[in-house]
Amino acid sequence: MRLKEEDIQRNIQKNMHYLMEKKNIKTRKDLSTVLGISQSQLTKILNEGQIPTMYPFFINVRQFFGCTIDDFILTDMEEMDKFIYEVRDEIPEEQYGKLYGLYQVYYYDNAVFKGRERSDDTKALKSGVMILNRRKGTDKRRRVLAALGLDKEEADRLYAETAECFVGHNYETAMSFLNSQGDEVHLYRGEFELSSSNIYISLQFGNRDKSLMIFHKPESTAPKYIGGLGAVVSVSKGRNSAPCIQYVALSRNSILSSHGEIAEHLLTHYPGVKTYDSIDHLVDMVHKLYADEEEKHRLSEEEKKLMIRYRMDKILNEAIERNLFRSVIVSEIDDDEFYHYLKRVNNIH
Repeated sequence: MRLKEEDIQRNIQKNMHYLMEKKNIKTRKDLSTVLGISQSQLTKILNEGQIPTMYPFFINVRQFFGCTIDDFILTDMEEMDKFIYEVRDEIPEEQYGKLYGLYQVYYYDNAVFKGRERSDDTKALKSGVMILNRRKGTDKRRRVLAALGLDKEEADRLYAETAECFVGHNYETAMSFLNSQGDEVHLYRGEFELSSSNIYISLQFGNRDKSLMIFHKPESTAPKYIGGLGAVVSVSKGRNSAPCIQYVALSRNSILSSHGEIAEHLLTHYPGVKTYDSIDHLVDMVHKLYADEEEKHRLSEEEKKLMIRYRMDKILNEAIERNLFRSVIVSEIDDDEFYHYLKRVNNIH
């Protein structure tokens, strides 16, 4: 649809006021300085609907406010920003309320280079304590405080001690207790939010690490979220800070099972690979080598074996590469299995 001149004038005026507020520009004098025009020119644009010139007005709008000229004149930028950035406000507070509380986190130690890991599950399994809560007052953001980087036994003790402070859902006391741990733990702070399908937990440990945990948001009528299996992107521990992706587990209660039983759920499982099409080609080749009168005498037995081995290796390696190394996906099946595991070990019916 082609916009009329009055529509463009209205967009320019609305967007100018919106960007002025967004950039905290207090006066029209300051705005005219930013745009490189006189105050009288700005008044004509804002009050009388004058269409400004490309230079210097639109050039400075693009450079200072970081928006395209098309967006500035053809759209209502405030409405567009609301559509893009305020999706979380559409999630009812009661859904957030299901997540508020105290959790224990489980993940693998990632300090060792890939291929050089020698630790058993007892040493490799790491844990921590996390609190999810809403900020005070009218601030709708949801806050997270997490103490990570602990052995399971240390995290079990810290969870129990924090839970004592959390009696009666006393978030402030529990958070103060975690904050008091100081150098004994790695304290991560951040926020969490929901989409229609997922839970996003963003955390930061000073200037040393940032992480994003993503979990499935179950469609459940249960009053509380008991935990789940997700993925986390973070910086690996140790002298070489490298990007790292792995599974992470969240539980509203301490899991009192063995290290190995918990660790099993954190493995990036080998997928159920289907190779029917590729195997059909292999079967055709074998049939041709041994049943075709012309082919079966042309090659020696050793040459036939080499050809079959080569084709089989190629099929297996390609299947593994396609299904194991392209991405790490925590499926709904993985999450559901962990959910039922949590129900079993915590006697939730």
